[in-house]
Amino acid sequence: MQGNFGSTFTGISISFVNGITSLAEGNTIAGIVLSGQRNRFIGIMAGQGNVNINNNTIGSDTGVDSIVNTNTTTGNGDITAIYCATGTQNVTTNRIGGLTMCGDTLDKGGSVTGIYADTGTKTFSNKR
Repeated sequence: MQGNFGSTFTGISISFVNGITSLAEGNTIAGIVLSGQRNRFIGIMAGQGNVNINNNTIGSDTGVDSIVNTNTTTGNGDITAIYCATGTQNVTTNRIGGLTMCGDTLDKGGSVTGIYADTGTKTFSNKR
């Protein structure tokens, strides 16, 4: 995906509905290349509420450059494998790897975050 002015790619976006716990399980998100100005990649976004995120692979646990984000302007792009917003999320036995954040010149770049946790109750176990 090539985008300008802060495009966002989200592999899975999930939130709970009516008090029911939502589940993101057994998914693979890989083979993604972003290029542009301050682009953002989020593998799995748990928007709010009760969400279980189990046994997923974001990128590759055996290779490199499975997910690549190349920033082409001053200012940062970013990669976040799992983003847990407000609420209760359980994150178990997920594989994260092969993530590459780079700039097309030395003054451009960004950040890589494996798991981001916002407010609420979070449980993390068997991380790889």
